[in-house]
Amino acid sequence: MEIPIRKSENYKDYNIRIDREKETLSLFDNEKEFISSVSLSELVGILIEWNRKAGRRKKARALLAMKVQYQKNEDPWKESITGAVGIGGLFIETPEPLEKGSQLKIRFSLPDSPAKIIETSGRVVWTRNQFEKILYFPGMGVEFTDISQEETLAIENIVRSINKARGIPEG
Repeated sequence: MEIPIRKSENYKDYNIRIDREKETLSLFDNEKEFISSVSLSELVGILIEWNRKAGRRKKARALLAMKVQYQKNEDPWKESITGAVGIGGLFIETPEPLEKGSQLKIRFSLPDSPAKIIETSGRVVWTRNQFEKILYFPGMGVEFTDISQEETLAIENIVRSINKARGIPEG
């Protein structure tokens, strides 16, 4: 079975070929030259993994750069900036992310209430050790592990305000 790509401007007139016997999906460019193929088993695994990762982000978040301080154990406090903030955690930009699973203390203030310092604990759930593309800085995704309901509500309110101003729908 061959399926032409018609609506995606970047790949207009490319074709996808599905081989039912071999259970593969192959991509051909607009001149019918073979580009690559993947087994349907691999493709299903990729889609399930994407879905699983997307499931982690069911909580609202917004791209937001603000100062953040963090400390592992009794090491000196380090200062950086966030790349995103959400009610479940934040992304801290740093060229030297802590190891996945590391526990840390975090303190920051939200832009709408700079005098109120939020002090909480978190756990590193993922890291990016190098730049990806142009806009993805190295750093670490930190999940809050000990945050008050009041602080969670304050984060949720700023995230909603930012996303509303940017025209990003809730949900």
